[in-house]
Amino acid sequence: MTELAPRASTTPIPATPAGHMRRGDWGLRLLSRLRLSPAAFGALVAAYVAAQGGLLPWLLGAWRAPGLALDARRDWPYFVIGLVALPLQCAYYAWQPRSIQNVYDAFARRPGMAGAAQARAAELVRPLAWPVWQWAALGLGLWQVVAWLEQLGRMQAATWMTAHPLLTFSAQPLRFLAFYTLALILGRQVIVMIGLNRFFAEHKVEIAPLHPDQAGGLRMLGDYVLQSGFLVAVIGLNVSMTALRGKLAPEFLTSQYYFEVALFCLLGPAVLVLPLWTVHRRMLAARAALLAEISEQFDQEYRALLDGLRRNELQAAGVARLEAVQKVYAITAAAPSWPFNVDILSKFSIAVLLPLLAPLIADYVVNRLLR
Repeated sequence: MTELAPRASTTPIPATPAGHMRRGDWGLRLLSRLRLSPAAFGALVAAYVAAQGGLLPWLLGAWRAPGLALDARRDWPYFVIGLVALPLQCAYYAWQPRSIQNVYDAFARRPGMAGAAQARAAELVRPLAWPVWQWAALGLGLWQVVAWLEQLGRMQAATWMTAHPLLTFSAQPLRFLAFYTLALILGRQVIVMIGLNRFFAEHKVEIAPLHPDQAGGLRMLGDYVLQSGFLVAVIGLNVSMTALRGKLAPEFLTSQYYFEVALFCLLGPAVLVLPLWTVHRRMLAARAALLAEISEQFDQEYRALLDGLRRNELQAAGVARLEAVQKVYAITAAAPSWPFNVDILSKFSIAVLLPLLAPLIADYVVNRLLR
């Protein structure tokens, strides 16, 4: 009697960029097993924050507590971070693999993309599957939890987070989650950035000056950068809200806060420029090559027309060809040298700057309401 082979307990992970990321991240595999969408994951985190920062302080007498230097009711920036910034970051963490996969799918659909080029593009993102990233993220998250517990223990003034051990320790899963997801998000960004630059350094970039996407036919790269700007916006919101918490209790402005400020200032330009730098150089080279080719054609048409003039022969067809070449040259010279257009650039700028301006407005409104 033939024995049946045991059925596999898990579904094989496909060898795609999204599959590589699942292979190298416990968190993504857990979300997949639980069938939690990015939106559901963000909503679950927000619900935990509402219970930990709202219900628990109310039950433990830390919601309205005049004896505390800062009670939970007045620590409203904490709720903006916990109910807005952190859930958005967690949702982005779960959605980012799909965003990266979409970029590579768009490459595969581009005309002229040979099978070898597609295979090379997929090969360059294999480091996403390395387990070192999840271990590094785990270490960073645990280190931040320990560092924050030490910081809370050294606080001179009592706040709602130190009013009861349950309030202190219930906040640590959130801190761990914030740094675990951030480390993996940034790790993926770096790997994809390096992969894109290496790919375009090895393969020719074709530009289409009058392409409808107004980005030389490479708008999918600009869209990816715009989506990455969402992460910069979340970090900016975190930074600005932590600054407002510092006004309420200066102990919250730890060395970690200044690290986040530096990260925000560096990440904005880096997310916009670095993933596209090699593409930009290739687009410049492609445009220069086209302009040189058109200039050579113009020179030939002009000399032919000049020879005719010397023989007192002026052909209307020759003049029309010369004018047509001039128009083609002007069109090519106006071709974009970055794979994004003004619309993408303006949206990216708004995403980066709005989180810095919104807290100032919120602070004014809250101060008016709590008078």
